[in-house]
This record gives sequence, structure tokens and C-alpha cells, in this order.
Amino acid sequence: MKDLTGWRVDALAKEDKDQHELAMRACENAVRAATIVAAGRGSPTVDIEDIRWAIELSRESFRGMVAGVDRYTQHYYKFAPFCEKVLEAIRKTRYGFMGDANLHKMFRKNEEWGGMLYVKQQLVREKQIEWAQGREGERGPLMDGYRLIPEEKSEVRPKWRRI
Repeated sequence: MKDLTGWRVDALAKEDKDQHELAMRACENAVRAATIVAAGRGSPTVDIEDIRWAIELSRESFRGMVAGVDRYTQHYYKFAPFCEKVLEAIRKTRYGFMGDANLHKMFRKNEEWGGMLYVKQQLVREKQIEWAQGREGERGPLMDGYRLIPEEKSEVRPKWRRI
């Protein structure tokens, strides 16, 4: 059968689980919309024009859902992935520093009560980040936050020596 949409829902399963689930819902909506339009026209069958129209309507609806999904959903991370996401966010900054307030704003939808506190403590214990005062850009006020510890400094060295 010819693909009318040029839109591969199954490809989203590998890329983004949330978008895949929304796309599956969009397919169901397209079937419903095509059926409703055909019934509204008094047709005993769903014609190709009904299907094309419904697919385009569902595609636009899907685009709107994807654009708003981060705004209206919450993803709670398990502890280890949460640590990785926070570390990745700090790595992506220009100077390897992120203000504490901005870190909390970035992940406020992703933490259960107090989760960020434990994540920061864990990353400090692992010597991945350290508390610092700095700027997120070239200018601006100093702020409390966390900066990356360079790889050579973050290696854990034993405190004992061989005899």
C-alpha cells in the first residue's frame, strides 16, 4: 500500500518514545476524523480524500502536541540518569559553570521533592562538579553555582602508598 503521508510513525519509536506515543494517538485520530467526515457527507464509504484530509489534520495536531509536550508533561528521572542529565547540562554551558538557581529552574519538572539536592551531592562526591561562584557568560553578577572539575583533577587517587 502506498504511504500517503511520507510520515513514518515507527521511525519515532527509536528516536523519541514520547513522540512515538503521541504519533500513535494521531493515527487513531486520523481514522476517527476520516470516518466522521465520510459519515457527515452521507457516504457509505471512507474515500481517499477523507483520509488525506484527516491525515493532514492529524499531522498538524501532532506538531502542536510535540511543541507543547515539554511544557505540559513531567518526566521524573531515576537517580543515575538524573545525575547524567545534570552533568550534561553543565557540560553544555560555555564556561562549564551553571548557577544553582538556573540549574533548579532547568530541572524543576524532572525532580521529585529534594531530588536535585541528592544529585548535586553525588556529583560533588564523585568529584565531577564543585561549588563555585562564577558567571554564566562573560559579564553579569557573580552567582553561586557549580562548575565542572577538569578530568585530570577529578581522578580519585588513593591516599595510601605502596611500601
